[in-house]
Amino acid sequence: HRVACPPMSIPDHERSGYTPYHSQEKNRTKKKGVSPKKRTIIVLFAVVDFDGIAVAAGPETITLPAKPGDVSFPHKKHQELAKGDCKACHEKAPGKIEGLNKEWAHKTCKGCHTEKKAGPTACSGCHVKK
Repeated sequence: HRVACPPMSIPDHERSGYTPYHSQEKNRTKKKGVSPKKRTIIVLFAVVDFDGIAVAAGPETITLPAKPGDVSFPHKKHQELAKGDCKACHEKAPGKIEGLNKEWAHKTCKGCHTEKKAGPTACSGCHVKK
């Protein structure tokens, strides 16, 4: 003999559209953290220099080891001189320069200094022996 299961009863509050307070509370809980819109605004303020020029965050100075002497590269100074146009050095995207080596540095850095008639072009102008 089969026993018939009683029909599922739907609680009165579900039939009437009323949701108990504890169920409403679950639906009202907001995700914690900063919204994407607020995050964008914060980032924009973080990368805009006081002059109103957008610059990517980066170190003040970068030391590049080299056999004839380490090169102390004043990154922030170059950002200010470039007025936020990072593409002269960072062709693909901000961050570590892909392919940075002796040939790249001599072509790009020394080439820019020669072209702008500013900055060192002699070996001892960049390379400092320890």
